[in-house]
Amino acid sequence: MKTHRAFWVIAGVSVALAVGAYGVRGMLGDVLSRSDERMKRDSLVAELIAALDFDPRLRQARTQRLVERVSGYCGDASLATAESCYALGLREYYGEYDTAGARAAFERARELRPEWAWPVNGLAIVEYATGQRDSAMRLFGEALQMEPGWSRPHADMAILLRRSGQVAEALDHARAALEIEPSHPINHYNYGVILDGLGRHAEAREEYLKTISIAPDLPQALYNLACSFGREGNIDEALGPLARAIALEPEFMEDASTDPDFGLIRDDPRFVRVATGSGEAP
Repeated sequence: MKTHRAFWVIAGVSVALAVGAYGVRGMLGDVLSRSDERMKRDSLVAELIAALDFDPRLRQARTQRLVERVSGYCGDASLATAESCYALGLREYYGEYDTAGARAAFERARELRPEWAWPVNGLAIVEYATGQRDSAMRLFGEALQMEPGWSRPHADMAILLRRSGQVAEALDHARAALEIEPSHPINHYNYGVILDGLGRHAEAREEYLKTISIAPDLPQALYNLACSFGREGNIDEALGPLARAIALEPEFMEDASTDPDFGLIRDDPRFVRVATGSGEAP
């Protein structure tokens, strides 16, 4: 009987130790799992930040996928970062056009990292889009003060003003962006788009060529360069950049099918092959 009781005592202690060890292993597993998830998150954030430098308005499928993945961390209290909440703001604004959701996400990013200019710039875009122009300009100015060497606030102001018909002011901000970061391809591209809108097509083409010399695989610059030659009926020069733009971003195939810039060459069989993806440029 004494032996029997001792057996159960020993067994009970063994079970307790086993359960305790299992619990410790479980907690260690959770800690390691969280650590792995943070490493994965940080890697994705680094990829996204690099992608946004060339695609700030999420035109490319790769950028969209990265934004979708990184933004998911914003809802997890233990994994949320300013970058993940900034990504959520981009998704809400450019993906869903939910200005309220975008504003909340950018505000959260700002709370998590008050010294970072990117969410302030994001808030400025939302304010401008919702008609709060004075607030938007104040926020753009704040972002510029926070990161004087960062040209995107000027670049974004140029785009928004151009869309509002304030082309002269847009041109000023496009030039200011180039003065801050003269080697940034997006700044040359934006400047070219504004020049095109003013009918200064030869100057615009030079800006697209500069863009491509810095970033050879920027699809929107390649497409606009093709448009530039298409307007002249110069199919030999238009097809190369058009084919490259479509290969990089297949959505340009649909644009090319209706774009009036290709009116002079649209019926050429070579253009049809390239614009429909049924053949390569000769």
